[in-house]
Amino acid sequence: MNKNLDAFDQKKVNEKLKSTKIANNQRKAIVLGDGSMVIIGNKTGPIEDGLIPSSNEKQVTTYANIKNGTSGYKYYSTFYQEIWGIIKQAEVYNRVDFQLYTNKAVFLGSSPAGTRAFIPATVEVADHSTSGSGTRTLVNTYDYNATVSVAGNQLANRYVSLGNTIKVISNVGNSVNYTATPSYKGF
Repeated sequence: MNKNLDAFDQKKVNEKLKSTKIANNQRKAIVLGDGSMVIIGNKTGPIEDGLIPSSNEKQVTTYANIKNGTSGYKYYSTFYQEIWGIIKQAEVYNRVDFQLYTNKAVFLGSSPAGTRAFIPATVEVADHSTSGSGTRTLVNTYDYNATVSVAGNQLANRYVSLGNTIKVISNVGNSVNYTATPSYKGF
């Protein structure tokens, strides 16, 4: 494992991510110059609790484009990133549950569930924050520390911040337009 892989160079990763678009419930490999890669994906939709979403909530949209929901309904948005070198090193997830209203998104909960590392790597949640519940912009962020070690020698280390921003854009009656936008940062 080489810690100089482009997948561990956050500037190179972020440059590729700026121009990347994915549809809902899709994943996409971002191959970097040296052949290493990160894989990103997202899924946003209604939380199943007996409420039936309106027929225009197919949620097949491009990455960070406007989605349509119904005021008073519960939704989730999950973004993830896979970190690859020669083999897959780790997967980090950020799921946020929220209730959508005509003028705000209310935080219901969040989870890094699905986050895992593959030998010889480890990954841990370093920090978590949520802001903006009850406003037009709800932000949920998980920070992770991914480390690759062999025989007690650290070969690579990557700090990843995975954000999930829900933004209420507009409404017509109970129909609400919103975005679910990921952010990926290294530090």
